[in-house]
Amino acid sequence: MTSFNPAVIVYGILIFGYLVNCLVIVYHLLAYPINRKNELIMFMIFVLGSGLLLALNLFYAFKLDWGALTIYL
Repeated sequence: MTSFNPAVIVYGILIFGYLVNCLVIVYHLLAYPINRKNELIMFMIFVLGSGLLLALNLFYAFKLDWGALTIYL
């Protein structure tokens, strides 16, 4: 029996939060069409920035604590 690692909850919340962010942004883009280029650029920066942060977080999770996630994946 494996011991439970709290890191799994943390990274699960991170991934869930990022997916919710993406869904909210897609809904916003569909519901309110953008007629200014600046707003679209800000959305793209937000999506790419939060995705980059999530990727870095997961990279360090695997690098520093490889067993934390691989048990549950």
